[in-house]
Amino acid sequence: MSAFTSLILTQLTVPPGDLIYYIVLVFAVASALQSAFNHWRVSEFPQAKRAFIGLGVLLAAQVVMFVFSGLGWQRLINPTVILPPLDRAYILFGVVWIIWLYAFPEPNKAADAAAALLSAGILVAFGLSLLIWQPNAASISYNQTNDDWAWQIASLLTALIGIAILFIRKPDGMWNGIMLLSIGFLGHVGHFLFAVEGNYSGIVRLAYMAGYPILLTLPQRFAIPPAPVTLNVTPRPVTRKQDTLTGMPERRRYSTDPKTFHAMLALAEKGIGELVAAQRQALDRA
Repeated sequence: MSAFTSLILTQLTVPPGDLIYYIVLVFAVASALQSAFNHWRVSEFPQAKRAFIGLGVLLAAQVVMFVFSGLGWQRLINPTVILPPLDRAYILFGVVWIIWLYAFPEPNKAADAAAALLSAGILVAFGLSLLIWQPNAASISYNQTNDDWAWQIASLLTALIGIAILFIRKPDGMWNGIMLLSIGFLGHVGHFLFAVEGNYSGIVRLAYMAGYPILLTLPQRFAIPPAPVTLNVTPRPVTRKQDTLTGMPERRRYSTDPKTFHAMLALAEKGIGELVAAQRQALDRA
């Protein structure tokens, strides 16, 4: 790894450079959340609703991570003790919900239960990792611990499982999900290949900075139905004649059907013809 690349990756792991990492992730998730909400409001699709819920969970996790990072910057908490395990837990948590978002767009109780159980398991693992890391926080960097290796392997395997699930289920937008998970997978592989000292992984953060904007394509998997076209036809006002004496609208007194009128004309013509013929006969006799 070149010195320039190493410098960029290092800047993503220390303040204020790591602020860029949080801003990119928050912006990507918040923008996708707004798009999913608009899609849900217009179409009322259950898929859009699930996308809105999943992105809301990711955004809530982002807010928690950002709040704890802010407390660490202000030295209100010990950032060396809390933030490294929290960072790994957040990354794995995000991978789980990204798989849920892309692989299960339709309601699926088994997938919902699995995502909830895995999220609870990640929370428990974070608590255990925090207890193990706290006594060693002042002596070694988190990247050199077995806890970091466990988190990285868990995230890597979860991303692989998610890619396999997407290939099997083949939902709409599967390739966007595969691309996002593949970028994260490569980031974790790069962390193993280019191990550096420190409490955070710059190459993993760079990978997810590149992958998270793909979430913007999530609400567009299903087309919005076209709005019904309404024709605004203004009826022409009916003008009615007015009586010259009273000034009131004149009532229609007669109504003749065209067929009846022609029948009456034919009958009258026939009667006149018979009358003329009778008169001629009478004159001839005289």
